Amino acid sequence: MEIHSFRVDIATEYGIAEAILLGYFYHWIKVHEQNETNFYDGKYWTFDTVRGLVEKMPYFTRSTVHRAIKKLEENKLIITGNFNKLSYDKTTWYTLTDDGMLLFGPCPKMRQGLSQNGTTIPIYKEEKKETLSQNGTGLSQNGTTIPIQSTYSLDDDDKRKKDERFPGNKYPKEVYEQAFSIYAKFLRPIPSMGIQESIMACVDDYGLDKFEAAVKKAAKNNARSFSYIEAVLSNKRKDGEKNGKNKKVNTTKTSQPQVSQYI
Repeated sequence: MEIHSFRVDIATEYGIAEAILLGYFYHWIKVHEQNETNFYDGKYWTFDTVRGLVEKMPYFTRSTVHRAIKKLEENKLIITGNFNKLSYDKTTWYTLTDDGMLLFGPCPKMRQGLSQNGTTIPIYKEEKKETLSQNGTGLSQNGTTIPIQSTYSLDDDDKRKKDERFPGNKYPKEVYEQAFSIYAKFLRPIPSMGIQESIMACVDDYGLDKFEAAVKKAAKNNARSFSYIEAVLSNKRKDGEKNGKNKKVNTTKTSQPQVSQYI
């Protein structure tokens, strides 16, 4: 049985998704602090991909995680960074700001559990630094997670492929490869797995033709940020919805009998 926890006061102020993610980041930062790992720029950090976070929290969609992380950044509760050893690895790193840390108050010793408003979330005791791994075994952020303690796994590749919460499962593989080629042709080589997943998500949400049109518009305006493409697609959808409503209103009006017709 899974038990996912969050602070009620943080959820009330910022949202449930934000509270869960903030608690998750806070816990792993404290684990790294205890083990004296992932220390950069005067802070301890944790890292994960959006896909990895969605796998650990299967009740969230990718867009929900994106919005929650953005909101935490806007409220100056977390900072993101990149301390990957390989230049092409764009996995995002996270740490809490001073304001973010203050939300959790004084923290008791890690080996006694992570206490949040009196509710203790147990952690593994006496973990050695050598066993702490985010990509390997031991206390793993890509395996069993704390405070998100889980016996549930999405490691089954067949289940993962059929899971439409993840981008890249709606159309045949060739459609996404064509989208990658369009992006690379008009803008630049795909710089990271994150951008690749964003491309697949846009194709899933808007279709290949609209994605191609948005990429061409970005290239025409020399806009390299992927958020520009997302904004173009979002605005087109909103304009389409407005036009649809206007047509419906006009149709309703013209369908009404005119008084002059009966005079």
